[in-house]
Amino acid sequence: MMQFKNIAQFFHRTIFINIKPRLLVLGFFLYTPLLFPNTTLQSLSQSYDLEKISKSFTWFRLMDQKNLDQNKAEYFLTNNGSKDINHLSELRESLKLLTGKDSEVLKFHCRFPARTIYLQSIFKEIPKLAPKNCPKYFAWTKENSIKSISFIFVNGYLENPASFFGHTLLKFNTNEKNDNLFLLDSALNYGANTNNDPALPYVVRGLFGKYKASLKAENFFRISAMYQEFQMRDMWEYTLQISDYQKNLITAFTYEMLEKEYQYYFLSDNCAYRINRIIGLATGIDPMPNLPWSSPMDLLHGLKNKNLISAFNYFPSQHTKALLKIRTLSPDERSDFYKFENNDVSLSSISNATKIALLEDFNYQKLKAFKKGKKDILIEIDNQRKNILLSIDGNYKAKENYQPLPPTESNLPTLIKHGLGYINKSNFNKSESFYALGLRGSNFSLLENDEYRTRNSEFKFLSSELSISKHGLRIHDLTIFKILSANDRDLYLRNESVFSWGVEVGRRQIDGSCFPCGQNYASGQLGKGFYVNSSTTALFLSHLTLHDNKKLTGNLSTGISLMLIKRNKNNKYLFKYHDTNYSEFNRWDNEAYSFVFEKSISQSQALNISFKKNKFANEVLVSLKKYY
Repeated sequence: MMQFKNIAQFFHRTIFINIKPRLLVLGFFLYTPLLFPNTTLQSLSQSYDLEKISKSFTWFRLMDQKNLDQNKAEYFLTNNGSKDINHLSELRESLKLLTGKDSEVLKFHCRFPARTIYLQSIFKEIPKLAPKNCPKYFAWTKENSIKSISFIFVNGYLENPASFFGHTLLKFNTNEKNDNLFLLDSALNYGANTNNDPALPYVVRGLFGKYKASLKAENFFRISAMYQEFQMRDMWEYTLQISDYQKNLITAFTYEMLEKEYQYYFLSDNCAYRINRIIGLATGIDPMPNLPWSSPMDLLHGLKNKNLISAFNYFPSQHTKALLKIRTLSPDERSDFYKFENNDVSLSSISNATKIALLEDFNYQKLKAFKKGKKDILIEIDNQRKNILLSIDGNYKAKENYQPLPPTESNLPTLIKHGLGYINKSNFNKSESFYALGLRGSNFSLLENDEYRTRNSEFKFLSSELSISKHGLRIHDLTIFKILSANDRDLYLRNESVFSWGVEVGRRQIDGSCFPCGQNYASGQLGKGFYVNSSTTALFLSHLTLHDNKKLTGNLSTGISLMLIKRNKNNKYLFKYHDTNYSEFNRWDNEAYSFVFEKSISQSQALNISFKKNKFANEVLVSLKKYY
């Protein structure tokens, strides 16, 4: 009996203990496909509405066909020479590869990481993207170390008409600490491939889409050197308030964009337009308003209005750094500063603050000499810099510089002006009331609150002034292009221009009392601005204008302008005298006086009251300016 029991225990251990686990493992592999079937395109088609997904905002943006040069077939999976991509077919082909062989999945991940990230957020069944398995993409993500993404705004560059609007770019931050390691971060710069064309041909060709453009990745220290040092432009960095998913989607999408070329349009498909589309892909809505033009200022305000940006970092140009350091000096220190420049005082007798200001000034002079290729001056400047550096007290802490209001605090960029006016035409002894309408794109005028730009400057592009009266609709002024720089400051650096200047092209009426008296014109101005104090400027300009020979005016006129500009926080005043002399018939020679008062109500509203008087007419206009 005992022997039989032992035999029974032996079979129990052999069958149920040793064989049962093997049976369970075998059963798992036999029945798992029934419980969790293999993911295929067909199974996804049954579980999800592929047509709806293919029509989504994000999927359309991932295709990125707007002004895309589609000569390269590798941009898409289903492109058979057609410019119109079938979004549903492209989605189905993407899912087919993502549910195929391991080699096909990996190839798709590395080629289309943005598509992969987006599709993974919807289809939980498809394999996850592992950046390490894609060497090029892994390198692009800085080995998966990107902590955040910043939007950078570069202010306008008055020496180049192509840069008056400002510039935008993105920066990928790998270091959250506030140290100089940020200079090693990557930045994305979108621009036209112009072959170094001069400014005027660039603008003309850019207006008609004659350039290709692409996204280029550079280290931020190169971007900083180009804008802050060589072009002397200030920059503001704003960290984007986005999730990790949105950050990863932007990182992946820009990686795909690096291989693409687009048709460049100066006013509409430019840096602001492309950066707007990149950010919009991640957030699900474009931050920039849908306008006929695209400007950096429109994009910046759009990001602010949608709460997509936070605190900023300010990067002053070398020119600004030098001016700021000189302004921190006391009157005696500033006197020593200029004495040292004239070799009238030694280093040992001046303060550390003065030495720091001199050092920043020499840094500025060095950059100017480098741009002009003056090697002998560079050697002399370096010797001066070395002597100053060796003489500064190592324990000295420099004063912090004044930080201007950021561009997000300026007036909103697009203007619509509504006004009611009254004009008395003295030469005809007639008077009438009228409604005035002004339209202006993303520019700025002389009296607006834009501290980030050059003091007392003006830039208009495609701006118009119209009126409606009992005589119907009249176009008084159409400005194609206008720039004015009073160039008035409390101090100038060595070898800086001290002159005021302006350029203007457009069509206007000879005088408010004459209609239709439209005249095409191109005018240049040169003069001098006088800094009275921080709130007051006097300006003198001489004018030379070429125009149509309308009403026997001839094709040439000259003139002078005298202006006094006064401003405080909310109120601005402009007094102006203008004298015009025509070359052919002096009937139209004119002296005009005007006074403008403008009160800022908010970033989006201002009240404007103007009075104009000349020998032909007197005019009063009250306007409400609305900024968008």
